[in-house]
Amino acid sequence: MNPGNIFKFLMVLSLMPFAGTFTLKAQLFSNRNNNNNISSDQRIQSDTSRQSSKWREDKAQIYCFNIKDTLRMSLDSGIQHLHRNPLQGIWFVDLGNLGTASKSMYHQPMLNPSLQGGLSTLDAYRSDESNPVFYNTTRPYTDVYYHMASQQEQVLDLLHTQNIKPSWNVSVRYRKIGSPGFYKLQRSNHDLLSINSVYRSENQKYQATFVSNYQKFQLDENGGIVNEDFLDNPIYNDRRVLPVVAESYGSGNLSSVKNYFRRAGLRFDHIYFLGRVDSVWNDKAQKNVSRFKAYAGLRHQVYAETNYYKLTDKVPDSLFYGPLNVQNIVFGDSLKTRYAWRSWGSSLGLQAILRIREKPVSAEAGLGLEYNMYSNDWNQEGFTQPYLYAEMNKNISAEMKWFYQADLKLFVAGENAGAYLLQASAGRTSDKGLNLKLGFFQQLNKPAFMFRFLQSNYFSLQQNLNPTLSTGVSALIDIPELNGQAKLHFTVYNGFIYRDTTLQAKQYQQALPVWGSSFRKIFYWRNWVNENDAILQWSPQSSPIHLPLWASRHRLAYESKILKRKLKVATGLELRFHTPYFADAYSPVVFSFVSQYSQQISNWPQWTAFFNFKVKRFRATIAADQVQQIFIRNAMNYPFYPAQNFNLRFGFHWVFIN
Repeated sequence: MNPGNIFKFLMVLSLMPFAGTFTLKAQLFSNRNNNNNISSDQRIQSDTSRQSSKWREDKAQIYCFNIKDTLRMSLDSGIQHLHRNPLQGIWFVDLGNLGTASKSMYHQPMLNPSLQGGLSTLDAYRSDESNPVFYNTTRPYTDVYYHMASQQEQVLDLLHTQNIKPSWNVSVRYRKIGSPGFYKLQRSNHDLLSINSVYRSENQKYQATFVSNYQKFQLDENGGIVNEDFLDNPIYNDRRVLPVVAESYGSGNLSSVKNYFRRAGLRFDHIYFLGRVDSVWNDKAQKNVSRFKAYAGLRHQVYAETNYYKLTDKVPDSLFYGPLNVQNIVFGDSLKTRYAWRSWGSSLGLQAILRIREKPVSAEAGLGLEYNMYSNDWNQEGFTQPYLYAEMNKNISAEMKWFYQADLKLFVAGENAGAYLLQASAGRTSDKGLNLKLGFFQQLNKPAFMFRFLQSNYFSLQQNLNPTLSTGVSALIDIPELNGQAKLHFTVYNGFIYRDTTLQAKQYQQALPVWGSSFRKIFYWRNWVNENDAILQWSPQSSPIHLPLWASRHRLAYESKILKRKLKVATGLELRFHTPYFADAYSPVVFSFVSQYSQQISNWPQWTAFFNFKVKRFRATIAADQVQQIFIRNAMNYPFYPAQNFNLRFGFHWVFIN
């Protein structure tokens, strides 16, 4: 990606006329998981702009929402966290280069009872169709994000959304990640294209949503550095000359070992409502306004995804595949692992909208059918699975009111028969700033395909595994008045499936409990802000789940408006720390993290200095990451995978509203 071309592109965009206002709203508690990049200001109501003949002449308004939630959410225009990696959560740790495999230090169960492929190392960068965000805007809206950092690290993220009609919105997003990295043979190259659309008829009787994603990941694998002690040797001050396990291939910074993953998915969800039209007096318009009140709906969904994974080693070495006892490698022959998994599904359900004390409660039940197919160069398997589902949802509708949600998905036949997911949550919110939420889940899921069967032209990994039963409870308390939040969760796994350094899939035969908690507290004093996030976790030492007992992230910043209040700034320091723990090892051979019990990861606190600022709709950051590396050697993210060097980064968001 050429910076000159990016600059020219932005200059063209800057000629676009734009007007209107765009303000940040304070974040509210939602009955669904909060997203760090969005905030909420009010509940969804009927869009009166559609009734205005001067819809496009109104002051610019934009919000986003999720179909299963009732809260409008305004897009993030703050600068407090602009210096952070926008692609990963705050607890994710990569292999020492942006775009490489990563894993979260904060353990949370994966909830999906459908048959899975089993690839999770790229979840931090993936975009799927399960919980999409939709937009509504009275003006075409474009957000350009670009950042560049040391060693030619670059990210370009473009979002454009506009309403074709007041009741029909279309949004398009494209993201490109490219980073050669500080260490040789560790190049990452990602592409993402997504198109979302939401439509609701003027009479409110029909609603349709469409979500599509295409992603491609290309990763060079270096296998880690040969010896961590080399980090202290001055002859390796240039980290690119550090010896790595994999070999180079061809010219340039290209590894002989490459992992490639491609995914495409779509979901079309539409519902037709039955109900009656009521006449409501509008004080502002001084007239009766007709509103549609639904009491039932017929819902239909169609969804599909296709995944393709490939491992290629152009110069295979038997030492690289030591745990697999790979022998008789033919000189000049490549090692290849290829497999694909595809799924199609459709469901039909009946939704009832009950009104309890004039507050709507939706209940839905129906049946569906999924087809899964797994294939590689040697065999192919296909499964047809019918399932039943049920949902109930009461969203936040007024202060001092309860909200609750429950859903069940149960497979009744086929290869996945008996698998299910039951989850429920309930809580209460008040106008005094106290929010409580309790949750429960239980899941029985079959082993993922990648654990059951993985084969190349030189090795074969096959294992018979039993289903995994997981049960968990959680509690959340949010106190906006005190700028604090705490969450506690407890999960028990029976038959937990994992890999260790033998690379064979294994099943933990005992009940495996995992405790976890997270805390958040913000202190304000004049223009100073101290933001603190922490996690406290525990799992048995002998178990395959290894977690830091304590990890925390702290931000101390000076925030103010300067230069006649035209320039908003947030500048300061951020610290990241975790206690020593047996961090998982990474194996490019199986493209996953594997449990290890011999090497503890222990680091000094890691520092970031930042200067974030905003002028109108332009936000930018200048940050220096891994500042401590000026004085000490690189932190270790995983065994034989050190973190980046001292890293300078510049990034910006530029919003255009036509």
